[in-house]
Amino acid sequence: MKQHIHSDDANFESEVKDLLLYHKIISATQTGDQTAILVLDNGTALEVKGNEGCGGCGNGWYYIDELNNCDNAITNVECVCDSGDWGDGVYHIYVFADNQKINCLQVSGYDNGYYGTGYDLYITIKE
Repeated sequence: MKQHIHSDDANFESEVKDLLLYHKIISATQTGDQTAILVLDNGTALEVKGNEGCGGCGNGWYYIDELNNCDNAITNVECVCDSGDWGDGVYHIYVFADNQKINCLQVSGYDNGYYGTGYDLYITIKE
């Protein structure tokens, strides 16, 4: 498992599944408009950081819109990007537990093609 993955990586969903399946998210704390920390029941911490775009305009900036924990063992994970027109993007991590679909994380923003999209996930695994 890499210590850093990005929502646009080809294997992103598979790597997130490897992290979350059969665990609980015991804490979900937003630490800023673009940052949050999810803590799993095994002590693993996942730091979310939205893409930082152009310093002089709004292009490429992605913000956390929704963040939820999950008190039951996660049995499935879906990572979805709903792309709109002209670079709008809404990224989700859905987790399934106890017959419910939970929007664990939602990050949204806009890019004109020059500054990037999505978010980074930094992984700290407790030894």
